[in-house]
Amino acid sequence: MKKLIIRVVGVLFLVGFLIYLFYSPRLKFDVLENPNKGNKVNRSEQVNKSNNHAENPKPKEGVGTWVGKDIKVLTSKFGQADRVYPFRDGYKNYV
Repeated sequence: MKKLIIRVVGVLFLVGFLIYLFYSPRLKFDVLENPNKGNKVNRSEQVNKSNNHAENPKPKEGVGTWVGKDIKVLTSKFGQADRVYPFRDGYKNYV
């Protein structure tokens, strides 16, 4: 009889401890939780800072000077491309 009471008390203690572990609001077991969840970052401040300081300055000579310019300016200087291939989103590759 004494062993039965010890087993019942042990099982009740184990069940109570497991309930405490799984339903306690102050204990967190989520390993995949983002640690920066509480830190709020203002994205507009971050964008403004990056606009003021460029890592790589705009090139003064070479192929990089043609980036972002109209294709008509490029073809007027170098002529029409030999091959033109369609690309994603309506863009074209000129070779």
